[in-house]
Amino acid sequence: TGQYPKADLVFLTSTAANTAPSEKVRIQSGGGISFNGDTAAANALDDYEEGTWTPTISDGTNNATMTASTYGTYTKVGDMVYLSALVETSSLGSVSGGLRINGLPFTTNSTANYRAAASLGYTRGLATTAGVSIAGTVDNGVARIDLSLRDLTSGVTAMLGTEWTADGLAILSLAYKV
Repeated sequence: TGQYPKADLVFLTSTAANTAPSEKVRIQSGGGISFNGDTAAANALDDYEEGTWTPTISDGTNNATMTASTYGTYTKVGDMVYLSALVETSSLGSVSGGLRINGLPFTTNSTANYRAAASLGYTRGLATTAGVSIAGTVDNGVARIDLSLRDLTSGVTAMLGTEWTADGLAILSLAYKV
């Protein structure tokens, strides 16, 4: 059990004879990986994770019953989370108010400027007017996606439980900061 000096591990490359090598990758002794000569600790890749999450349709009090097809996956790189999900209900139960998708794998950054928008690329089984699209927004400091309808020329209204049917389905993607 000796002591070892703390030093970064650096990978260098050279493209031509008699030229100084350039740094390509650095594994920092304090943790993290940096690239192309950037040694700033704030820019180091110091976190990477992949996993699953369980999305649930809710009105904030009551949860809908989700089908076995419901799933969510995510990749976290540094302080950014990239996720996708298929959300499908088999029963709404007592869900009635403004809808949300609960269960994001990480709470969003609580700084006011870190809001995000989810893309609901495919939906079916909804009780909305033809031509109305669904928007998903993530406020700062929460672990949910609030659903709304782009049904006004001046903006959106909250999507209600009456506008999602017992067999409703949405496929979505989202990137947000933690």
